[in-house]
Amino acid sequence: MVRLCLLLCVLFSALVAVGARPALAGSERSADGHLVRWDPGLDDMGRRAARQIPLIDKQVQAALGFPLRGGPAEVVIIRGHERMQAEAGTAIPEWAGGVYLGGRSRIVLRADRVEGAGLLRSMITTLRHEWVHLSWSRRAGAHHRRLPLWLEEGLAEEIGGGITVEGGVQLDFAATFGKLIPFAEIATVWPEDAGRAALAYRQGRSFVQFFRDKSGWDHIQQILRVLADGGGVLEGPAAGTPFEEVVQQVSGLPL
Repeated sequence: MVRLCLLLCVLFSALVAVGARPALAGSERSADGHLVRWDPGLDDMGRRAARQIPLIDKQVQAALGFPLRGGPAEVVIIRGHERMQAEAGTAIPEWAGGVYLGGRSRIVLRADRVEGAGLLRSMITTLRHEWVHLSWSRRAGAHHRRLPLWLEEGLAEEIGGGITVEGGVQLDFAATFGKLIPFAEIATVWPEDAGRAALAYRQGRSFVQFFRDKSGWDHIQQILRVLADGGGVLEGPAAGTPFEEVVQQVSGLPL
């Protein structure tokens, strides 16, 4: 009898936990087959995302210089930090409006962070930002981290067209007073603190803009292709990272 009571308690707790997680209200596939799902009350945003995905995919493809590989991706639009972490299955900074989960080809957008954000950030700019991560991850596969994270995020900011975390004149201030984040610190890990994350995004985007003006966007695309294909690996004590070597080979400029 005691065992039966314990079993019933466990089953009841499980049912309560399942019931506490809101059911997604609807779903729709884009014209090119990607799945969009959304929470209750987000029907308009969900359907708008589904309509915009084919255009976003074309824009990102034109910017990166290669098409999206693999099958359909999934976009989930939710509201609230707890729901975002539940759909992501991992810890997400509270300031984040979107996240790309490479292992599941899933993009999660937080509606209350991207709706009504004006010119700084919108659902479209955030989705386009995350689509850059999706496209690069699929194209490069096991070589995706040969591109430093700060440059990947810089590209996502520039191509996305929005501002992930508002930081005002933080970049100018940091550059003036020697407070820039060393690029080595953000090559593989991103800051969780909103202020440092804002600065890191700006540093990456500033480099992308500088390199574009100095060497050309076609060289950015070439660097991406070479790194994705496993290039840039040199032997010897004087050899730099694959990224450093490819930048030098493609542009003739040292990183």
